[in-house]
Amino acid sequence: MPVTEANFVEDRSKQRAAATTTEMPTNRLCYCTYGPEVCGSANETCIKDPKAACFHSVELVHNTETKAMEKWHSYGCLPLELTMEGREASASHFQCNGWRSSHTQPKSIACCDEGNYCNKNITPPPFSNVPSTPEGGHSLESFISHMPLVLIVLVGVVGAALVLMLITCAIVSYIRYRKTGKWRFLPASRLPSKKRRSCPLIEHADNVYIFNNSNEKTKMLVDIGVEASSGSGSGVAHLVQRTVGGHLVRQEWIGKGRYGEVWKAEFHGSDVAVKVFYTTEEHSWKNEREVYQSTMLNHENILRFVAADIQGNQSITEMLLITDFHELGSLHDYLKRGEPLSSLEALQLAHSAVSGIAHLHDTLTGTGSGCKPEIAHRDIKSKNIIVKRAGVCAIADFGLAIRYYAKERRMDPANPNIQVGTKRYMAPEVLDKTLNVKDFNSFKHADIYSYALVLWELARRVDNGPLPANMSTNAPSLSNDSSIPTDPVAHSPSPTLSKRSDESSTGTARPYEPPFEGMVASDPSFEEMKQIVCEEQRRPPLEESWRSDEFKGTSLHLLADLMIECWSSKPSCRHSALKLKTTLKRMIESFPLSSITASDKWLSPAYQPPYRDVDSGIRSKTQS
Repeated sequence: MPVTEANFVEDRSKQRAAATTTEMPTNRLCYCTYGPEVCGSANETCIKDPKAACFHSVELVHNTETKAMEKWHSYGCLPLELTMEGREASASHFQCNGWRSSHTQPKSIACCDEGNYCNKNITPPPFSNVPSTPEGGHSLESFISHMPLVLIVLVGVVGAALVLMLITCAIVSYIRYRKTGKWRFLPASRLPSKKRRSCPLIEHADNVYIFNNSNEKTKMLVDIGVEASSGSGSGVAHLVQRTVGGHLVRQEWIGKGRYGEVWKAEFHGSDVAVKVFYTTEEHSWKNEREVYQSTMLNHENILRFVAADIQGNQSITEMLLITDFHELGSLHDYLKRGEPLSSLEALQLAHSAVSGIAHLHDTLTGTGSGCKPEIAHRDIKSKNIIVKRAGVCAIADFGLAIRYYAKERRMDPANPNIQVGTKRYMAPEVLDKTLNVKDFNSFKHADIYSYALVLWELARRVDNGPLPANMSTNAPSLSNDSSIPTDPVAHSPSPTLSKRSDESSTGTARPYEPPFEGMVASDPSFEEMKQIVCEEQRRPPLEESWRSDEFKGTSLHLLADLMIECWSSKPSCRHSALKLKTTLKRMIESFPLSSITASDKWLSPAYQPPYRDVDSGIRSKTQS
């Protein structure tokens, strides 16, 4: 039978006193502790095969009484091993090398065949699967002996984590209650049905589509009546994501840009524009979605947001941004058409565009729903301005926009990159990286510079009637900023653009061209734009008719003054968006009725139908 470590020395002394060796074979005797039935004799001796070996094995066993691990030693004779053919081998090789393998129950063995009772004086190798501790014990033994303590510590850590989570949830709920005045533990879509309204597809006052049809298995958008405002425009477009995309029917591919593609689609009977972002532009999609969901962003001159979603299209993940669709497209496309603009329509477009920019730049404070942050667009250009109808446009594309929360003195994103946007429209301080990122007004000043270039694009397409006989349309740029050179050669437009090919030579409208056309390449580099704008201080050329004394006081003359003041190389000298909005409104209100053509009557304040006041926010002083 197995013996403990304490009886090991006593067992050895008894083995040495074993008698009657005269009747035993020589060099075949092994010390055996398995009892007479196994050993074959009563004196703790077994007889091995001449080719076999004696063994001494040790096993680590858990004592249930002492709660500790103990070593149990065993001695005996090993049998001969069988070969693959079933024959006996010449030794006990595999059994004697069993200590080299790991065992579930730690054990080891040593073998010998150097005379009688040789296994009394050999020591098995250390356990291969239980590392020894510095104290000479074993980690398994220590772990089992300290099991109650481990369980106590584990339960304590889990309990503390649960308590911390409950405290955090309570704090977050209390903060929401302080902001909204309502306790909210569940999203609106999971509130009891009696607290939600059922309504068909409508266009809500907050410019959000509401779907709550009991026949639909999936609710498309959450009914904002539970927690939004009373319809003052301060609500947020709520969305149950990953459901809207399945209800879109794409009809026509419109175009693609830096961030993705734009499609015309049908969404529950309404035409919408779907912007599909590339998978590499997830940050732009998230930023634009968050900007659109800003409190009180809704405005006539901000492109209306419908929803956002993520869906899988075959093996591609698509990030969707859904907005209103407008047939006329971008201002860039609108200006490239064959018909020139009238002075009044150009003023209306300029005013509605800057009205949207002014709304972005301004901060608004509401009751119960926080405040609207100041927003800098950072990519103002004619392609990012959507024409809703003649004379009315809206700002779009907020992938690069940055927000500023005045109360918290925090910008989002916190560390914006300076050189972003379209290089052709970048302000001087953006091109030379001198923009102060810690002052949010610096970003708004850069928007105004870009807007000045849009004004220049508008002014070029204005047909202001025949020119005086002594006036040429091929003229250098003029500026009241002394830092901008007035060299006729440096500022004259390209010779191929000196005269329109689609209009009479007596008109002042010119073919559309982007800013700095003929000065830089079609896709200019940062270095090329920096050389032109910062070092040479050049700006797009101004027509002589815009600055002539004979045209002083006309809309083009006043627009030219605004351009020069807004694209100044000194950001602090540029007008604010609110000042530009006020100035353009005054110009429209004072527009002479005698200058209004038949095609302008629908644009004139005197001929506006009632809804025009909502579109542009302008009413003529002469209107009754």
